[in-house]
Amino acid sequence: MAKFGMFLCLLTQVFAGGAWGVDLELFGPKAKHDIVDMERLKKLVAPETITVWEPHEKADVTYVGFRANALFDAMNEKEWRKIEDVVLTCVDGYQAVIPTARFLKHDAFLAFERQGSGEFMVTNTLQGNERVPLGPFYLIWDNREKPDVKAEGAHGWPYQVKSVSFLNAVDRFPKIAPPKGSPPPVKRGFVAFQKNCFSCHAVNGDGGNKSIDLVAPFSPVEYWREDWLKRWIVNPAELRPTTTMPALSVSGKEGERLAADIIAYLKAMVRVRGVKK
Repeated sequence: MAKFGMFLCLLTQVFAGGAWGVDLELFGPKAKHDIVDMERLKKLVAPETITVWEPHEKADVTYVGFRANALFDAMNEKEWRKIEDVVLTCVDGYQAVIPTARFLKHDAFLAFERQGSGEFMVTNTLQGNERVPLGPFYLIWDNREKPDVKAEGAHGWPYQVKSVSFLNAVDRFPKIAPPKGSPPPVKRGFVAFQKNCFSCHAVNGDGGNKSIDLVAPFSPVEYWREDWLKRWIVNPAELRPTTTMPALSVSGKEGERLAADIIAYLKAMVRVRGVKK
């Protein structure tokens, strides 16, 4: 136990100091795959210092990082602007799916240092004041003078980012696409899954891996009553207060319809399980 404790302590220090590797892995556009180290990143785009209203600490914090749009442009000559979403994968398997339009509308930065602190960490007041390592990279948004961005809170602020994908979802994760000719509820459910579930859950092995795969080897639609599953999707804490799964961004009738669409999508994926490659 003593050795294990020492290992955890060392691991935390490595994360906190930003030494957990500073390479950034890139996927796309098309078949492109690249791993860029810090030296090359700094040659592509000069780092900037930016002060933001840190939603996890509810205070102003200054970071050092790369302006996302400029870095993405330098990496692939603006081809990334033609896709629908940018997918950022984190060390723990969390995958943040952020619309490309948001990057084009607001200024984002891939931070790698917290100025004035020897530790690249944040105190997450949203989760019991937990001290969270941020490296290798932390996506932040210029929000101090932008009420609409500030109002979004920590949404779209993934930390421990290790890779960025410039591929449309179906190209990056072909196993999550619903069968051709699927009815409208299934198609709507596919869109809703990407926006609400994809960050933590996979379908047939494609997607986030913080939680269970929602299709393989078995799907919740096969062993949960549909009415309870719908309630769980809309607001998990209503059924299990200690859960870390967040509620849908909408509630009431709209939330119920969205949950029904997600269930329809999962049922369609179960029917083709083992067929899609």
